[in-house]
Amino acid sequence: PGVERFYQAGERLKIDVNRSVLLWISNAGIVDLKISGKEINVGGNGQVVVRSVKWIKNNETGKYELIILPYN
Repeated sequence: PGVERFYQAGERLKIDVNRSVLLWISNAGIVDLKISGKEINVGGNGQVVVRSVKWIKNNETGKYELIILPYN
């Protein structure tokens, strides 16, 4: 099920992704996003972005990697 919520400065959201999650961010410049410990810039101040976070299998290693992609 979808969840919609406004977050205040300093609030955190932790998500455990089993398959995929879709993020709709209304002010991307103020969002600090970390995936697998790496900081990800998702956009600029005032920019609205939609990103898909999902597990993708790396065919070279055979392991799954958590990645973030623009959602169209």
